[in-house]
Amino acid sequence: MTQNQCSPILKWVGGKRQLLGILKLCVNAYSENTKVERFSYHEPFFGGGALFFDLVSNKKIKKAYLNDINRELIIMYQFVQSKNNSDKLFKEVNFLQESFNKSKNRDNLFSIWKARFNDLLFKLNQNDNLSVNEKIELSALLIALNKTCFNGIYRKNKKGKFNVPFGKKINEELKFLDIDNFNNVKSGLQESKLTNVSFENAINFKVIKPNHLIFLDPPYIPLSSTAQFKEYYEDGFTIQQHKLLSEKIKEIDSKGAYFILTNSNTELVKDIYLTQKNFSLHKLSVSRSINQMGKDESESGTKEILITNFKVPVQMKLGI
Repeated sequence: MTQNQCSPILKWVGGKRQLLGILKLCVNAYSENTKVERFSYHEPFFGGGALFFDLVSNKKIKKAYLNDINRELIIMYQFVQSKNNSDKLFKEVNFLQESFNKSKNRDNLFSIWKARFNDLLFKLNQNDNLSVNEKIELSALLIALNKTCFNGIYRKNKKGKFNVPFGKKINEELKFLDIDNFNNVKSGLQESKLTNVSFENAINFKVIKPNHLIFLDPPYIPLSSTAQFKEYYEDGFTIQQHKLLSEKIKEIDSKGAYFILTNSNTELVKDIYLTQKNFSLHKLSVSRSINQMGKDESESGTKEILITNFKVPVQMKLGI
């Protein structure tokens, strides 16, 4: 890994690693349109942060505003970012890694971790009174569970409990974090403001200015009524919320800022978001394997689209 290069430290449902090549073409087109090489960047649905980490690796970002509705995820990123506590988090994750690799009963250890993680989540959500050490433990367990659960999924049941099963990594020796990548991620987050608010509050026009770039990756509208596994946003994500986001992108456009929005290739998505003549639509095909309850078995993969309010290269239409 070269100096300053960083990549996501978690695998996240709906992550954009497979779309990075296309997204980077979009960002290059945005830079050509605006003549801005280093820019202010907003991501209201941060998740794993694949695009952000690629951009920050290439010194494209001047200031970032990163948000996610998932509270424990943002707490984890805040500890990675922290100059005082990031080392403590890394050491805790390393301890969990060593325990896992030495264990003769990994599925049982996973169950213990999951129970402890859910206890800490419950305490956090009940009274918001976790100590710093408990928040570090929560963050370390989030990383450890992500590395050892089935397919790196993060999913909670209606009671707010993490409920993904063990990933059956029985004999494989795992490395939860790479120290160089961890330090580069920490460095990359230094010029970032991390928030845990609703997307409509994260799209903050007090800080969004002309020529800023906003990357919007909301939960996807299902391709079919059976594709409920795509609704990974906490408490679901309603059609009304999609319509509210559509109003926000029109306001982004009116402020002279630029956006890239991703979602599924359905007529409903087009009806909701493709509302102005200067908005461009690009169709993509991406293969995804999600979880035990819903796996994309089609040869062509999941049909996805990008919508932007600026012109993009012809080769975008080729998809990936």
